[in-house]
Amino acid sequence: SVRKVLQFALANDAARIIIAHNHLNGDALPSDDDLRTTLALYTALGAVNIQLDDHIIVIENDHISFAQSGYLSYIRKIAEEETK
Repeated sequence: SVRKVLQFALANDAARIIIAHNHLNGDALPSDDDLRTTLALYTALGAVNIQLDDHIIVIENDHISFAQSGYLSYIRKIAEEETK
């Protein structure tokens, strides 16, 4: 949950974090829920000056990195639009 990640980051005096989770369905592409949660986390972390460096989704023989695939740039763009 966003709250638990934020609490953990604050408790450990983090300046930057990378999150990861697995998909059991065999598809590493982010779901709509993954995108919504990443946006909420990016926004919450940004409010306390912690940078989200990446969100990685892992499957049995593959993974996807939000940073490398452009999803993180997409999340940043949406967050910037929401603050205007």
